[in-house]
Amino acid sequence: MVEHNGDFYCCDHFVGPAHRLGNIRRTPLLHLLESPEQQAFGRAKQEALPRWCRQCPVLDMCNGGCPKDRIIAAPDGESGLNYLCAGYRSFFTHCRPYLERMAALRRAGRAPDLLMEQLRVEQAAALPRAGRNDPCPCGSGRKYKKCCLRA
Repeated sequence: MVEHNGDFYCCDHFVGPAHRLGNIRRTPLLHLLESPEQQAFGRAKQEALPRWCRQCPVLDMCNGGCPKDRIIAAPDGESGLNYLCAGYRSFFTHCRPYLERMAALRRAGRAPDLLMEQLRVEQAAALPRAGRNDPCPCGSGRKYKKCCLRA
């Protein structure tokens, strides 16, 4: 985090003398980022995670969240769980397959946004076939010809 005067801190939630790394006007950014103090801050953030977090299947995506939010007890009673954990776990579990597919497209030299077209094709193939006067398979309650057939 950089203040208006150039003071550089480990994190935007820890702005105080104990977390000031220096001043970006006098010290190159790389030196601040690789400083022993910044490295120690990162290690402490990881080492303070409760066992529940360290064994979580989505830890690689949330990294335990911000230390300022680690204020509740984990299901096993250990303190230091992020109060947003359940939401993070649900969100990252849901989006992981899509992120992995986007990454595979990127590694193959293709645009990650091609995933949206792939998903449209998959969704269309998964919908049951409907006649013009049948109820629309989307569940709207309207006839297919007055709903998704038009799309």
